[in-house]
Amino acid sequence: MKKLITIALLASGAFAADFSIIDKNSDGIVNQEEFRLYQAEYMTMKNKGNCPDRCKAKGPRSENKVVYDLRTGDAKKINPSLIGSIKAVANHYIEKKSDYKISVVIGGDAYKFFVDDLQFSPYDNDAELKALKPKIGPKLRELAEVYDVNFTMCDVGIEYRAIPEDSLYDFVEAKKTRSIYLIEFQNDGYAYIPIH
Repeated sequence: MKKLITIALLASGAFAADFSIIDKNSDGIVNQEEFRLYQAEYMTMKNKGNCPDRCKAKGPRSENKVVYDLRTGDAKKINPSLIGSIKAVANHYIEKKSDYKISVVIGGDAYKFFVDDLQFSPYDNDAELKALKPKIGPKLRELAEVYDVNFTMCDVGIEYRAIPEDSLYDFVEAKKTRSIYLIEFQNDGYAYIPIH
């Protein structure tokens, strides 16, 4: 029901009002009479210019944040899909002179793209990966160093796959589980984009 209220408010231009204070019944249904009274009060205050803080329009976000949940082993989804998407997002906000934060949480079959030294990893005999590394590696480093992209990797996954942590690219952090990284980023307001 809250989504319906938000949609109705967006249509009426009253998009920033705090309707969380309206009572709901045990099924989570909003009291319609109270909603109408609150909406009328809001519109009256807005029109008179003395709207309380809870119903004033919020300004633009000071920071735009996105986390990519990368789990694919498909090289085409890394380059150009992931790399192209990240550059497009970053360049958009750079052009707008707006702050941004981009993070990538690595798991699933994507580990192999972030191993710098394949020699002592489970990917030592992967001829296709060895051929891809010179193309993908520098582009991933560019994302980290030029666009300030934060790369994190599931520590349980590297242990399970017997990937030595010191064989990873130096811009990859592997201190927590994939789930913990994703929870923390999303709780911090990051938009979620899956690359599976």
